[in-house]
Amino acid sequence: SYTEYSVSGTGLHVIVRASLKQGIRTSSRSRIDIPVEIYPRGRYFTVTGKPYGDNTGIIDGQRVIDYLSGVISPQADMKPAKGPQSKHRCLDDDGIIKKAMSSRNGDKFRRLWEGDTSMHGGDDSRADAALIRMLLFWADGDEGRADFLFRQSGLYREEKWDKRPGYRKRTFDFVTGAGRAENGRG
Repeated sequence: SYTEYSVSGTGLHVIVRASLKQGIRTSSRSRIDIPVEIYPRGRYFTVTGKPYGDNTGIIDGQRVIDYLSGVISPQADMKPAKGPQSKHRCLDDDGIIKKAMSSRNGDKFRRLWEGDTSMHGGDDSRADAALIRMLLFWADGDEGRADFLFRQSGLYREEKWDKRPGYRKRTFDFVTGAGRAENGRG
């Protein structure tokens, strides 16, 4: 989404379309240690017009806002965890990766995480789907968090994942079965 440097040049403004009941900011209870503030409205800031990256449009960022809300202000994360995996919900990102790597499928996860597509015949799309499926398991079905984690993996390719948003959506739809259900093949 549209991202620009702040007035000081040491921070970033990222503007997305999303819903949020009230503004939040990092505190001692946050699971990240960098200053982040998110506001839905009524907040003044100077638009600098100094873009960071090539993104000029404003995109839907609801999944990322939902994820960040839970990381920044854990008590604001009101979505109940799904199914038996709810024990993973309290893990931070590094904890999820470590747990996934030490699991029964840890070697497969590690290889995908590091960008190895050989288990999928070098097919990047199949490898992406396989890693997203695993990340969704470890992120308790939270697509925003799985997306956030995927971007840290060796499989992440900006030119495909970010500049072709349809690809990202199709990958999640394929993994979750949403695309098949919408097309009457679910």
